[in-house]
Amino acid sequence: MTFKKILVATDFSASSAKAMDAASRLAEVHDARISLCHALEAPDENTLLGGSLKPLIEFSEEQRKAEAALRADAKRAGLAERLEDVVVRLHQPGNEVPELAKELGCDLIVVGTHGRTGLHQLAIGSVTDRIVRHSTVPVLVVPLRE
Repeated sequence: MTFKKILVATDFSASSAKAMDAASRLAEVHDARISLCHALEAPDENTLLGGSLKPLIEFSEEQRKAEAALRADAKRAGLAERLEDVVVRLHQPGNEVPELAKELGCDLIVVGTHGRTGLHQLAIGSVTDRIVRHSTVPVLVVPLRE
């Protein structure tokens, strides 16, 4: 199987850094392009309904910060020359990442996992699990531990 465009989903954690490093190696082997994505938490709907623009302004600033962080991470991982897309969205990553992969024409998703199990995973759910279940393209899950 050959990969031409790889989507790396990141939450800026150590496990995401490992996923980005793995994507860098794959991109080199396959001469693939890279897309990076991050999902931001939505502003509080009650505040938006109250007519305040502050949450939207704060989102815009957070989006710029996240885009800059994605570009910095790409440079650290040696991906700057292969970088095609940097996407910051306002959605749940478990649903957004598979949709974005389709939208951008990616043929692989690379994502890190924190490796949480038991009650913690049941309480908050696993973003990685949702990405794997909803994706129509292969997903490479990179664990934090070696």
